[in-house]
Amino acid sequence: MSVPRSVLLVAVLVGLLGGVVRAAVLLATDGWLGSSAYDDGVYFAAAASFAHGRWPYADFLFLQPPAVLVALAPLAALGRVIGDPAAVVVARIVWIGIGATSCALVAVLAGRRSLPAGLVAGAIAATFFPLAYGERSTLLEPLATLLLLVAILVRERGGPRAALVAGAIAGASVDVKVWYVVPVLVLAAFPGHRLRFLLGAVAGGAVVVAPFLIRAPEALVRQVFLDQLGRPRQPGAGVRLRLSEITGARWLTGSGGLDVPEVVLPTAVIAVVVLVAAVLACRTPLGRRAVALLAATGLVVLASPSFFVHYVSLTAPWMALVVGIGAGVALERVRRRALLVAATGVLTAVVVAPTAEKDLQPPAPPRPLATIAAAAARVDGCTRSDDPGLLAAIGVLSTQLERDCPVWPDVTGWTFDRPGFPVASDDRPTSARWQRFVTGYLLGGDAVIVDRTGTGLSDASRRRIADLPVLARSGDLTLHAVP
Repeated sequence: MSVPRSVLLVAVLVGLLGGVVRAAVLLATDGWLGSSAYDDGVYFAAAASFAHGRWPYADFLFLQPPAVLVALAPLAALGRVIGDPAAVVVARIVWIGIGATSCALVAVLAGRRSLPAGLVAGAIAATFFPLAYGERSTLLEPLATLLLLVAILVRERGGPRAALVAGAIAGASVDVKVWYVVPVLVLAAFPGHRLRFLLGAVAGGAVVVAPFLIRAPEALVRQVFLDQLGRPRQPGAGVRLRLSEITGARWLTGSGGLDVPEVVLPTAVIAVVVLVAAVLACRTPLGRRAVALLAATGLVVLASPSFFVHYVSLTAPWMALVVGIGAGVALERVRRRALLVAATGVLTAVVVAPTAEKDLQPPAPPRPLATIAAAAARVDGCTRSDDPGLLAAIGVLSTQLERDCPVWPDVTGWTFDRPGFPVASDDRPTSARWQRFVTGYLLGGDAVIVDRTGTGLSDASRRRIADLPVLARSGDLTLHAVP
């Protein structure tokens, strides 16, 4: 089925808008070299380690499937040529481009029903704050979402070969994040050469993971599957909070976000709107797929032990499709062109307006890293940190790897892998075992810089580091020499 030129034009505009919004969200939260998310720094540092010949699971701890490392490794390897900070910026721009492409694909898929459907769905995907937040940096979800959207687009062409290829592309998303096995199974359940789709999914997943599984089978299974199963339920992240994030209700006020008690009514209102749209969307084959994907991924996010805002990236594309297709079905009853244009414009404005203020916050002041970076460059040895993204931001990550220095891409990930370590961050400062383990790493080099409260250093451990000679201090960062 061909895509009308008008829909392609809308998709291009949606992609551009999505890219601008994601860049704006990055600048307002982290800046080009910020590291507040931690996970994006973990994946970049792990990819850099892989690019330097270190294998995940066998040579360093990595709690996710390997596909993100395969995708990020060429970008992280640029650190050898243009420097780590520039490589981080390039990687984030590429990931923003991935998110923007997904927005365009949402518009294309919905636009196959009608132009208004594509416009509404694309506008939601481009501007919905939790999705933009999740696609602003090198996280897992943007890559997996793009793979699923491409798989749906390929399968829409019909035929056994298309089903096989679509399955292979969808299966690769599971190698990015295990949770994506749920939407892959949902897609496999719909008519259209199911067996070929499943065979393709198995093959696509196996191709990526096989080299890593062969090299370290026990470690991969333990780190990717067993360690994740041991995670406790995150306190303070109940169903109401998660629903308010999934619907976007928490961000209706703009910059600060609403407290959980304040979002019950707006969450309910948005949920009713989505439910009505789902009923309408179910009149179309793609709409039924989108509704099933939204329901299944919503249950995954609600049931997961941990929760962060970027997890909403798992559900948001399907919500955009559901609302867009539902709106398109409703607007098909409008016969007068002028009224249709006006109604489409109003609907688009309504879906864009709620989180627009949060999308377009002014840029945050960048962290002053120049002094720290200059001092770290003079360290003749190994510099260690509890934040791997910070090592890249100050330009010493590639240097550490080239010097064969120990680099832990995921410092706190060890709490999930080692029995007896405190998984909850609040329990880490009181664990003597964790303090010995983490300070043994941090103080085992020639310089150290600590950046995260989530590491769970005790007051005594922090004083021990603070008493070391100071090489440089800038803002809230201090680089210490380790005698």
